Amino acid sequence: MVDDEELVFEAVRARVVAGEHLDHMPGLPGMDLEGGGYFEYAPDGRLQRIHERGEAGFRAARDSGRIPPLPPLTPATPEALRVVEDAASVVLPAGAIWSWATEGSARATAYCRRRRGQDPSPGR
Repeated sequence: MVDDEELVFEAVRARVVAGEHLDHMPGLPGMDLEGGGYFEYAPDGRLQRIHERGEAGFRAARDSGRIPPLPPLTPATPEALRVVEDAASVVLPAGAIWSWATEGSARATAYCRRRRGQDPSPGR
């Protein structure tokens, strides 16, 4: 029998494989700029819409290529996972992929502390 926790991790893995592992994904620079919404400047200086996964039109924009897939994640090292497990006081399921853990154990540790209410600093 599959428990709820495994279903959550399977859903995360499916999003990673699809290149949709963030809730907010940048569109192509210079496209879909009409109307309101959230925008950022792309590295080339043009505006790009930030699409929210699940919003009306997201799937059509994704399927048409106006929202490119996110780059593949690099699996976290065993050391980074141990740091996260220690900070969160939990054992992660085997094969868990945590993009923020691959960006540095300090960021992962800060995230876990904020989740447990031990660090009031802002973060992602």
